[in-house]
Amino acid sequence: MNTKINTESGARHRIRDLDEAITYLSGLPGFAVLDTRLRPETESLVAEMETAPLPRLQGFDWFDKWSEGYLALVTDLASWDSFRIVLYGSFYPESSTLLFGFPNIVPQSELTQKLDTRLRARLRYWHQRSSAKLAASGGQGRRDLATPLARNLNKLRLECGLSKEVLAEETCLEKKLILGHILHGKSAQPKTLKTYADTFTRLLKRPVTPDDLLAD
Repeated sequence: MNTKINTESGARHRIRDLDEAITYLSGLPGFAVLDTRLRPETESLVAEMETAPLPRLQGFDWFDKWSEGYLALVTDLASWDSFRIVLYGSFYPESSTLLFGFPNIVPQSELTQKLDTRLRARLRYWHQRSSAKLAASGGQGRRDLATPLARNLNKLRLECGLSKEVLAEETCLEKKLILGHILHGKSAQPKTLKTYADTFTRLLKRPVTPDDLLAD
């Protein structure tokens, strides 16, 4: 029962986060022009796929067009976070459905497994492109964050390519607590610092200590 409740709660949080991310990105300058350009291109692909046999390889083009278009909106941490949420929560699952004809498919044949691997590679590619763009813009070392802990957590989070939501999952800490440490300059208990350090050590495959997190 608890597992079911936790799963349902997680699904609600993901839907809410996706709605918030789409709302944020759609309010950015340039979104209207971008959306106006992309919709005719992607809608023509969808129309083409309606009569195409499965698997429909145009799903890759659909995924790349939306991902590349929205990448132009990434200029800071907030837009990067929103881009990643939309990438994982909307573009990727929708392109998989277009490709295979069904949502949440588990590839069985050699062909579908290869196509699924290829699509996951595209997902990682756009994830990496967004992280690289953020780092190039100076977002990785933001000095406007209030404390050394905030800056170090944020730098390591970006180095791992994690949204705050995924960092919460990796550390088993509440997202609200993580936001407090990164965005609001709150201090962390020794136990929490060790949790962060152990998580980044595991993900980055190099030692990260609590002292590293507090270093200015």
